[in-house]
Amino acid sequence: PRSTLFPYTTLFRSPESARGNIVCKRLEGSVAFDVIAVRLPGDPAAAGTLAVGEDDYDPRTEGTFIIPPIPDVSNMPVTLNLRGLIRYPAQRAGHRTPVATQDPSYPLVVITHGNHAATRRDGTPIFSHEGFEYLARHLASHGYVAVSIDVRDVVGVSIDHIGEAVLRHIQMMAARNTSDPVLAGKIDLTRIALVGHSRGGEGVVAAQDINVRQSRGHNIRAVLSIAPTSDRHISHSTTPYVVLCGSADSDVHPDSAAQIYDLAAPLKSMLLVYGAIHNFFNTHPDWVRPGGVEFGERNIAAQDSRVISPNLHLEAAKGYATAFFELVLRNQSVYKPYFNRYARPASLAAVQVHHQFQDPQRFNVDDFEQQPFFIPRFGRTEEPQNSLGLPIERSNLVNYEEWSHSAHGTNAGFIRWDRHQSPSGEYRTLLNRPAGSAALPARDVSGFRVFSFRVTMSFDGFQNPPTQIRTWLNRPNQPQDFFVSLRDRQGRVASVQIGAVTTIPYIYVQFEDLALGQLGQETDDNEIFKTIRLPLDLFRNQNPSLDLTDLQTILFEFRQTDSGEIAIDTIEFSQ
Repeated sequence: PRSTLFPYTTLFRSPESARGNIVCKRLEGSVAFDVIAVRLPGDPAAAGTLAVGEDDYDPRTEGTFIIPPIPDVSNMPVTLNLRGLIRYPAQRAGHRTPVATQDPSYPLVVITHGNHAATRRDGTPIFSHEGFEYLARHLASHGYVAVSIDVRDVVGVSIDHIGEAVLRHIQMMAARNTSDPVLAGKIDLTRIALVGHSRGGEGVVAAQDINVRQSRGHNIRAVLSIAPTSDRHISHSTTPYVVLCGSADSDVHPDSAAQIYDLAAPLKSMLLVYGAIHNFFNTHPDWVRPGGVEFGERNIAAQDSRVISPNLHLEAAKGYATAFFELVLRNQSVYKPYFNRYARPASLAAVQVHHQFQDPQRFNVDDFEQQPFFIPRFGRTEEPQNSLGLPIERSNLVNYEEWSHSAHGTNAGFIRWDRHQSPSGEYRTLLNRPAGSAALPARDVSGFRVFSFRVTMSFDGFQNPPTQIRTWLNRPNQPQDFFVSLRDRQGRVASVQIGAVTTIPYIYVQFEDLALGQLGQETDDNEIFKTIRLPLDLFRNQNPSLDLTDLQTILFEFRQTDSGEIAIDTIEFSQ
């Protein structure tokens, strides 16, 4: 890689691990040993090596643009004042200094802010786009032409209007690439990325949707949404996609990010930062000033010690944006572990970040979207099948149901166990027909790298009292844990304990509910899935005789904790 590669650093290390590796560990008795080692580049949240040039524009230089009426959205044209700031890699820091010569041209990144008051009480304008200067500057130091645009004229009108504004600013930068004495020929318009926050986070998804549907011709190759809304329910499928959001967001709750993520096609990743709120991703003082429009969230940040510092919000945005764009726009695969292997920028080493990830190369075992739902308490008792049309078997569980998962808007399987009532429970999903039936062709998964599924603790169980935290099957503030096993048609089994690879975290209880000692709707919105990715090598190492070319069953074995309630989804093999 380019300027982002500093000397290799170690983010997670055991005494046995080599410097520069992420290490996951497995336990055999009391002995720990490494099972995964991945080389990582230097911290992508750290500044790059390139100087940063600066430029700004406003209607005096770029004029205005009339967004025409949008069918089914607005019957009126809307005037967009073209205003923004540009940060670019330069030979030396300063205003309109010459562009750096390290590369002939540099990818374009357009950053879009969210909804906020357009003026202060005294009528002074609030330019929210200035709050993302930090991100534009950071990306410029890593070799990107980054533009933070002002969309306050349209951010409260509609998501599609934000999308139109993004595309108009891209057109403006394309014009500068031919006529601007400093930037001409220096912007690589074949590699464009979009970043948006809040309504801007959904607006950049709309921009690419419009770009594709209406054949606008912009080469947008990556989209990143920070704490996005999901009002339009757009199914994004034309670029890799990343969602970054905070568990403590009391403005746009994490379920909104989860829903826009679930509508997207892979390659995609969602990063849930524990303790992050909504407004600290924007540094403009009017987003967080006492007495300001957004003071309510700032007040929670002052009271709730779990909320991470404003600087850590910026580190998350800088680190994951840089890693994502290096991966997609520059094909630097060394950055992929930041999305598919639980890696974090070094500056976030003390922060919990929980990943979702899906690769386009996958074999779906069960996405739980098949009908009918299995809900015995409502009289829906037809035995459940997975997406392969094969049986799902259960034993010694308190309860099992299949229905819609409220936070994500997708369907899921809900598993509840309690070893005080029955022995260790099992959930089994078949990959081939059961014994005594005519077998299907061998189920060969040996060409995949990982077995994966999504999981979250659930608190919707009807076996539990409705509110008090202390009485739930998931014990307060304790991670959940269980075993996953693969069984071949010869009966050979290999098992991996989830807790030896990663954690299934206790859900982030919102501050309002925490004060009351109970769970409510605010916390239901935080039942966000985490993707558990188990390399198939772990199973091979545990039992070398396991035949991955002829698997029979996937088993979830609940023998590690006394009780629990989880939702699972997206059971698959993938790369």
